[in-house]
Amino acid sequence: MIGKDRVNVERYGIVGESAGGHLVTLMATRLVPQPKVVIDIYGVVDLMDPRTGFAVKPKEAYKPSSIPPARGSSDESEISEAEILAALHDHDPSHALSDAVFSKADLTRPLTKNWKVEFPITQRIRLQLACQNYLSTPGAKYVALFHPERFSSHEDVIKFLKTMSPAQVLEGEEYTSGKKKYPPTAFLHGTADEPVPVEQTYAFDEQLRKLGVETVVCVEEGGPHVFEHVYKVSL
Repeated sequence: MIGKDRVNVERYGIVGESAGGHLVTLMATRLVPQPKVVIDIYGVVDLMDPRTGFAVKPKEAYKPSSIPPARGSSDESEISEAEILAALHDHDPSHALSDAVFSKADLTRPLTKNWKVEFPITQRIRLQLACQNYLSTPGAKYVALFHPERFSSHEDVIKFLKTMSPAQVLEGEEYTSGKKKYPPTAFLHGTADEPVPVEQTYAFDEQLRKLGVETVVCVEEGGPHVFEHVYKVSL
């Protein structure tokens, strides 16, 4: 079991960041054999937490916020919610949307100036911005990520979300009775994380310790989501 391109399934750990943190904490309840350790880096562990927005139904239609016009284009019309949902539900790989790197500031001008290459705000970038703005609104994650149209009711969506939430799964009789164990877990989280509040880590850590699981919690004071993605240059 040891060697190139091989994994010793009796001695392995799993680590994930953000959405990956959610996946590894969930897979620890499902993988056989179970991993020896889990490392969760600011991952969502409870989709039912209203602060994360996953289980929140939208109360009103999305109203597009200000989106820069496509440079060199006369089309400055708003992108509609129907267009956004169509893009988010389009599973053609050739239509995949990347993250909107221009969401916080117009980076096209300094890039053009310093790299001597034109970076126009295209209609495609405007759509990326619209999708990113949409996903930051209450209820949007519920619609865009879980496709409630696949379920017969909101209650069925909630049942599904509970099966996808490690914290909810560990409330089941298998774990509370001690029939099933959860592996030792380490956490890394920033205290200023907005998308995934650090309270998720604190609560899950307490839940695991009550189940007799060995844990380690490391927090970065003032750290936002993906706080460790920082380059430092020594001169």
